Amino acid sequence: MRAELAGLWHDVFGDAYEWIERLDHDRKLETYEYRTGGRTVSALHLFDVRYMTGESIHEAKYLVGAATLEEHRKKGYMSNLIGKAVEEHREGVFLYPAVRRFYEGLGFKSPSFGIMRQKPGKTMDFENDADIERLDSIYISCFSKTGCILKDERAWKESLAENNLLMLGSAYALVSKEDGRTVECAFCDQHGLDELKAYLQEFFIPDTDAAMPGGRALAGMSTLDVGNGFFIPEIY
Repeated sequence: MRAELAGLWHDVFGDAYEWIERLDHDRKLETYEYRTGGRTVSALHLFDVRYMTGESIHEAKYLVGAATLEEHRKKGYMSNLIGKAVEEHREGVFLYPAVRRFYEGLGFKSPSFGIMRQKPGKTMDFENDADIERLDSIYISCFSKTGCILKDERAWKESLAENNLLMLGSAYALVSKEDGRTVECAFCDQHGLDELKAYLQEFFIPDTDAAMPGGRALAGMSTLDVGNGFFIPEIY
C-alpha cells in the first residue's frame, strides 16, 4: 500500500502502520481513491470473501478502511467511491459500518441479531488457547442454513485478538474486551444451544442501549438482500 493511503487510514482510524501493511499484504486490497490538489483525500478498500447459504458458497467483497480527510468530508467523495465499487462488484459487498445511516442511504441493508452485555460484577473463565478449527466448525454448523460470511484463519485470529472467548461444550461466545458485549455466539447442536442459553442468562443481560424493539440489534451490512438470520461479522 502506498504510504499516502496507509497514512490516511492511520490518521482516521488510528490503526498501526504495521497492521495496515500486513492487512494489505494478506488480503491483497483493491483500492478506490479520490485525489484532489495532488493528494488522496478519500479512499476505501475491498478484499475477497466467501459467504455460505445452505450448502452453496458464493464469492463477494468486503469493504474496509473507508476514510476521508476531515477537511474534505461532506463533499460526496466517499459516496461516489462506494457507488463505483458497488457498481463494479454486483456479486455483493459486505461491511461493518462505523456510521450506519450513511450506508443505509447508499442502499446497504442490515440483518439483525440478539445482543447481550456482561452483568456488572460477574466474572467468567475465558479460554486462553483457542482451537480455530473447532470454532469454525461450530460457526458453520450454526449459521450455514441461514447464511454467513466464511472466516479464514486471519479473520479468526483478528476476532480472538479483539474479544474474549467463552468456550462451552459445543458452543462458544465472543465477548468484546472493550465493552463486554457479546459480538458472536454459535452452537452446533441442541445441547450446545441449551448450554449457551443457561450461561448467557447467568452472566449477561440484554443490551438495551444497542437493542431495537423486540430485543434485536443491527450488525454488519450488505448490498444483498439477506435475511435476519444471516451473520455478517466484522473481519479483517
